[in-house]
Amino acid sequence: MDFYNPTRTSTFLIDRTKWWWLPHEDGGTTLVVSVTKSEAEIWIVAYTFLVGLIFMAACYLATAIILTTFKSGTSGTRHAMLVSYYNGGSPSGTILPMLGYFRNAVWNCRKGGNWCVDWGTVWASSGLFLLAVFLLSGNLVTSFLLGGKRLVVKNVAQANPDAVFYPAFDIENNNNSVSVSPDIVDAIRTLVPQAIYQANSRRRNAEQRLRERVKLRSEALMDGTLLPDGSRQNGTGARFQYQYFLTGLEMGLRDAPELVYKVQGICATYHKSDGINSISFNFPKNTGIWEEEDDYPFPNPTQEDWEISVYLSRENYTAPWAEYFYDDSTEAISKAKTNGEHTFLIVPHIAWRPSEKQNPKPDPWYETEQNPSFVEGKTYNSEYRVKRARPALRCTQHDTYTYKKNTVNHVDKLQDLQGLNLSPFIKYTVFGREFGTPVFSKLLGNLPFGTLASTAYFDPHTRLLDVSRVSLEEDFRGLVETGFVYSREVVRNTVLLYSFLNGRKETGFRNAADEYEGRVKNTDFFIEGAGVAAMSVFVMVVTPSVCVLLWILFYGWKNWIIPGFSLDNKSAKARHGLRDHAFRAVTIFRYLDEELSRKRKWSGRDTSTPYIRDLDAQQDEIDINILPASATVAQSPTTMDIGVKGDEVATPTTRCTSQYAKPKVLLVQGPHELPHPSFFERAWNMVKGWIRDSPPETSGGQQLEVVMTRVWDPKLPAMKWKNVRRDVTQHNQPV
Repeated sequence: MDFYNPTRTSTFLIDRTKWWWLPHEDGGTTLVVSVTKSEAEIWIVAYTFLVGLIFMAACYLATAIILTTFKSGTSGTRHAMLVSYYNGGSPSGTILPMLGYFRNAVWNCRKGGNWCVDWGTVWASSGLFLLAVFLLSGNLVTSFLLGGKRLVVKNVAQANPDAVFYPAFDIENNNNSVSVSPDIVDAIRTLVPQAIYQANSRRRNAEQRLRERVKLRSEALMDGTLLPDGSRQNGTGARFQYQYFLTGLEMGLRDAPELVYKVQGICATYHKSDGINSISFNFPKNTGIWEEEDDYPFPNPTQEDWEISVYLSRENYTAPWAEYFYDDSTEAISKAKTNGEHTFLIVPHIAWRPSEKQNPKPDPWYETEQNPSFVEGKTYNSEYRVKRARPALRCTQHDTYTYKKNTVNHVDKLQDLQGLNLSPFIKYTVFGREFGTPVFSKLLGNLPFGTLASTAYFDPHTRLLDVSRVSLEEDFRGLVETGFVYSREVVRNTVLLYSFLNGRKETGFRNAADEYEGRVKNTDFFIEGAGVAAMSVFVMVVTPSVCVLLWILFYGWKNWIIPGFSLDNKSAKARHGLRDHAFRAVTIFRYLDEELSRKRKWSGRDTSTPYIRDLDAQQDEIDINILPASATVAQSPTTMDIGVKGDEVATPTTRCTSQYAKPKVLLVQGPHELPHPSFFERAWNMVKGWIRDSPPETSGGQQLEVVMTRVWDPKLPAMKWKNVRRDVTQHNQPV
């Protein structure tokens, strides 16, 4: 940007303290702050990380809720399912195991030798599966939205007040004449064509969308067609009706997005007073050189002497172009301000353009004839040429401005629109000059060569025009669509185009943006750009707030609420605390290792990170071949629950279950109390009840008891159970 901007003034206002309301097409607004694209990318990465933390906390809270509310009942499968969910680690680690439980519950269950469905497992696995999918998809979708349209709303920023410029003109003698510095004239003479060239190139890039926005209806008028004024069409003619509108949002108006600027008009090549006078005269005088001229009088009874002349012999070597002719009399200007009607002519300068091809279609502007000076074999000598006296387009256009159901028909009446919040600089200066006359005056007056679509098919070297590829309709459509794009950018061009003049010290270089209420108040518009981003303040504030809130909830739940539970296995807190401790994979492994080794070699039993303090004992290995039957995967898809009585060897029973046996660790309530036991004391008593056959200690009104403890004998084919307390079995409750 600095290479093309010698003033080194940024086009965009980048200030994190400047929050502003960005309007939307649906009428809503979003509070945003503008940053550079590189800063926006950093924000997106940071907020994607925050979203990950949010859903991590959400997963922890969801697990806490599941541990508290999940009812395992007497189903060993549901116990195993809950342990699997707890140790999944993340929603993605839970989805496949839950699908496995669902599949086994539907297809791999038997009852009485017949196939059956374990509906309890089906509903439980489905619920946990849907919860995991919800958390996972929520994480992915939210991360995608933060990088899409939620965090970065749009690639726009407010215009920089230091960069805005629009030349100020002085009105003289109260007759609408202006005094313009020659320096300003030279500067504008180079800048305005740039805006037109830009609009023309953008029109070609957006042809499909412009077909939807610009409505153009054409009608061919053949020779002899009866015209509305009662006369007959003389030769081939055409009539066009055009219409388009622009909103304040499209033009970048920050505080007036609902303003609607509408243009509609009719142009036709017929009118009984459009008679073209073709004459020949000596030029220079008395030289014998004849000049051909077509004169186009302005069709206004009060201005019969006004006319535009087309000099055929002087112009036939140039590219096709058109000239705008507007009645700027006091009467015409007064009429335009009264009813918003603008009347003007578009005169073609295309006569006698040579062509090697004949136009296959009748066209009002590009109808061809035999070239009388054609000599076969001669260089730069064509067989055909465009006919002279091509009809001009007589046009009538009406402009309206609408804001919240209030409408005016001229730009000078914008102050009559109640509630219109638009700076005087844009309302009176920019709009007044750009829309005071039809946009055709800017296009054809500042860049006559290059605005017609036929220009692309003219070869300046051979001076030949390919008339088979051009038409009046394409020329007129190009003018209307270019006018639409040019009008869309008139406000933004005060920064994107005219800012080049900012800071010039020549006499007469005054900035109209400095008038009225100053540049800051007058720069009430925004600019689109790939190098900037408008970020939602709401998302920037809410996302970290939600993240902090969820982590506070989780931390409070884990460190303030749960540690105070009682070991009665009845309350929600107790259920969560016991399951949270017992279902940890490392705790389950410690249980298995101490049972198989028959040694209490683990330290830190009531923590999430127990360790072996005696390094000699650490060398003991667990032989996978002597694992209990309940800890091994069944070889058959049909698995059975295990029921035992007294000291008998366990035998299978035909209960409908899935792949794993039910845990046999049970808690019961006892009658004795000890004063003020701690959580670690209660957990320690619970562990001692698991690893020995002696009666457990009592604490806090609770007694831990193992009704049956497993005794492993490698000589036996199956596991043997031993009764320890037969008098309390009726109070057993599973963890």
